[in-house]
Amino acid sequence: MTSQPDWIDALQKACKTSSQTAVAHKLRVSPATISLLLKGTYTADTARMEARVRGELMQKTCTCPVLGEMSTAQCQEEQSMGYYPNPIRGALYKACKTCFNALRKEKP
Repeated sequence: MTSQPDWIDALQKACKTSSQTAVAHKLRVSPATISLLLKGTYTADTARMEARVRGELMQKTCTCPVLGEMSTAQCQEEQSMGYYPNPIRGALYKACKTCFNALRKEKP
């Protein structure tokens, strides 16, 4: 029998102390996603969900070259924002393309 990852354990614990819906809201995903992860039937790549759980539920942080220390969940949110015409968003857009914290299949 193989043990499950520690982030799945943290997800289960959070759902036991609260509810799947509340945890889904905190992670900004659907309750169905939480259900699939807990059942072990989530078919998509789990890297993004792992980063969200580690950042929001396990308080894991990373260092952003633009904004400094932040949760891995916030890092993921910043990566997904895209470009906006203001100095900070522009700097983030440029930095996220080459950052080692970025979640993507191919790294530059």
